[in-house]
Amino acid sequence: MTGSSRNYEDTGHPAVRAFRTAMGDRPPSQWQLEGWAAAMWFTDAARSCLAGGALTRSCVEGFMNRPEPYTARGLLLPVRFEHLARPPATRNTCLSVARWQDGRGWVSQGDMTENCATVPQLGYRP
Repeated sequence: MTGSSRNYEDTGHPAVRAFRTAMGDRPPSQWQLEGWAAAMWFTDAARSCLAGGALTRSCVEGFMNRPEPYTARGLLLPVRFEHLARPPATRNTCLSVARWQDGRGWVSQGDMTENCATVPQLGYRP
């Protein structure tokens, strides 16, 4: 399994432990962890806006579009939204990798912040 979020079985990471604790007895999944990270992103945006005076769509969009990458306290590889006329030719990109082991479940294959390579970037055309 590959992706851009930390393995939900990586209980050595404090943000994964917080997620697992909040989930209680419900069996966890990678989709739940990614939903949790998305909720954190919105919540952090809303808190930032409230600290600045008002929770508005414009303020939340400003938080989401800022140049600083967002990681949901380490649950995500650094993410940022960019509106570029053309993508860069290459970019250093990291990947979360886990494989299934009977009796253990999903086992991370190295740390997602260190499993990186410079790869070509392709533009999106709808």
